[in-house]
Amino acid sequence: MINQDLLTYIKKKIEKGSSREEIKETLVDTGWKEEAVEEAFSFLRITEVPEVEMAPQPPKELFEPAREMLEPAPEELLLEPREETPPVISEPIKTFKAKPALPWKKILIGALAVFIVAGVAFGGYYFYSNRPLMIIGQALAKIPGVKSFQVDSEFKITIDSQTLETLKQAQELEALNNEYAFQSKTKVDFINPNDIKLSAEVSSGQALAAEFRLADNGIYGKLNKAELDPSSYFKPGDDEEVQAVYEILRGVLADKWVKFSEVNSSQFAPNQEIIEEICEGIKSHPKVIKKITKTTGSDTAYGYKLEIDKNEVAVLLADITGLEPAKEFINQNLTIGDLEVWIGKKTSMVEKLSVNFSLNVKSLGLIETEAAQIVTVQYSGTFANHNQAVEVAAPETFSTPEAIMGEYYSAILASPLYQIALKDQEIISNMESLKEAAFAFHSQRATYVNFEKTSAFLAPWRTINRQGGAPLVMYYLKDAFCVQKELLSSKYYCVDYTGYSGSDAYCDKTSCDCKK
Repeated sequence: MINQDLLTYIKKKIEKGSSREEIKETLVDTGWKEEAVEEAFSFLRITEVPEVEMAPQPPKELFEPAREMLEPAPEELLLEPREETPPVISEPIKTFKAKPALPWKKILIGALAVFIVAGVAFGGYYFYSNRPLMIIGQALAKIPGVKSFQVDSEFKITIDSQTLETLKQAQELEALNNEYAFQSKTKVDFINPNDIKLSAEVSSGQALAAEFRLADNGIYGKLNKAELDPSSYFKPGDDEEVQAVYEILRGVLADKWVKFSEVNSSQFAPNQEIIEEICEGIKSHPKVIKKITKTTGSDTAYGYKLEIDKNEVAVLLADITGLEPAKEFINQNLTIGDLEVWIGKKTSMVEKLSVNFSLNVKSLGLIETEAAQIVTVQYSGTFANHNQAVEVAAPETFSTPEAIMGEYYSAILASPLYQIALKDQEIISNMESLKEAAFAFHSQRATYVNFEKTSAFLAPWRTINRQGGAPLVMYYLKDAFCVQKELLSSKYYCVDYTGYSGSDAYCDKTSCDCKK
């Protein structure tokens, strides 16, 4: 009699797509006799299991764990056959319930998605961590190809308080400020290397405004506004004449284009080799940039703040210029502060640049005291319109330097202010002669008494009083004297026995010296 468990097992295997040979081999290997197996196949009328169309399957090894879970090995399903009786299927076959198939396709897709996301995340981290250097490198590569641009700039010069006081005392420049700011709007076009074009508007606060142009191989300039007091920057005694000259020049130059000279504008073309050498030098000296910090930037530009290694800058410039002393000078006297750069997201062009640096002016020989040290320069520029032709034309009407000088001399001859300044200078010169004569008199007689009766006093005294204004005043003691005269400019000029000379003092009758 055919074993019912054997028939059930064969049916299930056939339903799962196993071939007759596979089923037979498995049963024989587990102890079933070949005749019993063949009899079961005959009973079921199966000569060969028909092929079943199957969907393409993933590699077998990928699902081995699942196959083991769904198909217990025959050893677990079948009992060892007995010699005297036909083998029977073991109890686990009767009670085995196949576990529901796991959604391996979904699991596989999910696993792949995780790997993809993790890979993208890692790649993104690596990419973006190096992105600033990549963007800056692209900008450097673009610089030699820039043929035109427009830039709005500001220079700010700040003098530290110690240096400022030292300059004031050493040069007698009371009008010096601790900060000066200059703005400019500049357009440059060297698309045609034989016809370089430039226009610039320069200003300093509300006091100064001027324009310059380089067009048609000519350099032009125009003074739009100059509300300055240059006399404050000169030593006492020179200020009246300086002020007069300034007023005349300002009147002659105001709102008038002057053609300074004819030039070959091609000489202003940038040296491409030097620019490329500098850009390549920066890229080949990566330690120049110590640290990069991302800043806000703008909608159209990436913003970065760069921390610069001064030592590497010194090495870079020494390599480019071939001047080894430049390295030592920079290391000792230059301090580089913040450097911020904006680079266009689409163009890879520099759109903004700002930097500040400090210079030890003592090292330049400008200051001798130990206390005076630092002048700080700050620059900020916003760049636009790269590689776009700039419209710059020569002024339609302009004057030549010769014509301007002719107007200047004519204005001097007609200027009451200048004539007053000239006469005041003559008075001051004679006052100095009086002082020197008084010293000579004292050295001979050990007193200043009766000095006013000598010819050395009377000659310059008469010349001074002939200039007009209030008469000369003189007070003296045996070992002291002072002489005072009101100038035509309404200032008082005073000299005394201490050697003092100045236009901001008066002669004190009691002490016989000049008092401010």
